[in-house]
Amino acid sequence: MVRRGVWLPNFDDPSWFLTMRNFCVETQTGVDMGEMAERLSRILVVDDNRAQRALLRSCLEQEGYEVVEAAAGSEGIDAFEASLPDCVLLDGCMPDLDGFTVCERLRARPQGADVPILIMTALRDTDTVSGAPTPFFRARS
Repeated sequence: MVRRGVWLPNFDDPSWFLTMRNFCVETQTGVDMGEMAERLSRILVVDDNRAQRALLRSCLEQEGYEVVEAAAGSEGIDAFEASLPDCVLLDGCMPDLDGFTVCERLRARPQGADVPILIMTALRDTDTVSGAPTPFFRARS
């Protein structure tokens, strides 16, 4: 059973990438780290910031993941359909569709119902995050 949630990284903490990796592992129950590494082989990164996509690609590829990139929310939905990733990393704020809307649309697809989706945002506005559609998010403390 997949636990759906929002993970908001603290980019001031240099261990944010390890926290993200652990979040991916924690979204699956009963799966050890080695098995999860095999299962999470393709990750879709959706972010309008080219530098952020490049950083995530570099970190993830060093860990052995295949990375698929999309530069906008609508492009991310198309990339999801084309690549069927094992995990999705979404930017919370993008010009065409925000990460919350993209998540909602991915969750509405049969293939997106159980895929771990992480929303990364620089927003410090907890009201925006708290206002996310509740069927798709569970805030993590």
